[in-house]
Amino acid sequence: MGRKFYTKSMFFALMTGTVLCTNAFAGGFDRGGVNIDQLFDESRFTASAQITYADPRREINNINRPPLPFGLFQNSVAIDGDFVAPRLGLKANITDDLACLASYSEPYGGDADYGIGNVFTPSVASFEFNTQDYGLTCSYRFSAGSTSLGDAFARVIVGGSYLEADGLQLRESLLFGAPPATPPQPGALASFAIEDESYGWRAGVAYEIPDIALRASIVYHSEYDLNFTGTQDNSAFAGGAAIPGVTVFPIALNTEIPEAVDIKFQSGINETTLLFGSFRWQNWSQLDVIPVLNGSSPQLALEPGYSDGYTVSLGLGKQLTDNLAGQVALTWDNGTSTVSGAQTDSWTLSGGVRYDVNENIEWNVGGAIGILEGGSSRPLPNSIDVAGGITYDFDADYVYALTTGVKFKWN
Repeated sequence: MGRKFYTKSMFFALMTGTVLCTNAFAGGFDRGGVNIDQLFDESRFTASAQITYADPRREINNINRPPLPFGLFQNSVAIDGDFVAPRLGLKANITDDLACLASYSEPYGGDADYGIGNVFTPSVASFEFNTQDYGLTCSYRFSAGSTSLGDAFARVIVGGSYLEADGLQLRESLLFGAPPATPPQPGALASFAIEDESYGWRAGVAYEIPDIALRASIVYHSEYDLNFTGTQDNSAFAGGAAIPGVTVFPIALNTEIPEAVDIKFQSGINETTLLFGSFRWQNWSQLDVIPVLNGSSPQLALEPGYSDGYTVSLGLGKQLTDNLAGQVALTWDNGTSTVSGAQTDSWTLSGGVRYDVNENIEWNVGGAIGILEGGSSRPLPNSIDVAGGITYDFDADYVYALTTGVKFKWN
């Protein structure tokens, strides 16, 4: 071809660095899913570590709910929902065409702290959902012929994951049952805690023309079936026994992390510039009203009421010097809230740089800032939760994220 495309080696460091910033707060419980971009790295051996901090700011206003026994008047709440998402990867080319990637990530999660002593906290005082994914993904590359732009290759991609998941929700004890002689003090919290483990798999294909840094891939990720078990503790509630005389008892909750599809594309548009884009769909509409089974008629439920999630990114990467590359991208996410919830459409601008410390070490750093659209939340028509019925509004808010990572490579 006669031209040197610096962009051939640009994809991994930029895409798994700054673009993951924007995916970390996609709809549903998505924090970017299981990312396998390191599998395409050209070096024979690579080890990478990445950490992303995200802080989606959201304030809900005009909170209204059925009357409480001891009236609460604060009707505006700032939600604390920041989190950290790490990723680790170790890739080896077993042969010239067979590569495998071992990975660790926390691909799904949710964090929200509403404080205590306000009108919202009888529904949720705080909520957290955590996952740890241990994955192994391999690809086999074979010739797809020659084109006028260079030799072409195709890949078959297969892999699997072991996932650990746990969740905890706290509610303030001002809602249930008849009031005691003196009102309960703010901070008396009831809880349910759950955990489970599951397995998932992924499969896909990719097409590449390395001479022009072209790659197109599609990967399907299976669902993770989760049959959570745990404990519900209503001892802080006045009259809070779901089973007469019992305030601490076992519970179960059956749900899933739904299937997803990732489509990604990149191409060098000149010797130093890379165009890239991605599309992600996840079947979050599977999560609607999920009863917490506690041995009596359900009074507690997880009620996301989600629609499917869609995330679209488009960006440019630029090799600035032999050792320095930069990137900028724009991402849209549709949010997944329907009638209930505060996950609205978001627009996010991300950027970052990658610096080659030497031929064996790459370092990248990036950030993102975005706008979360405003809206309102109303009870789901099929709600079964005893703490349902709450309504609220919210204006447009913002979100930001920071990320940094390092990759070591050997040939």
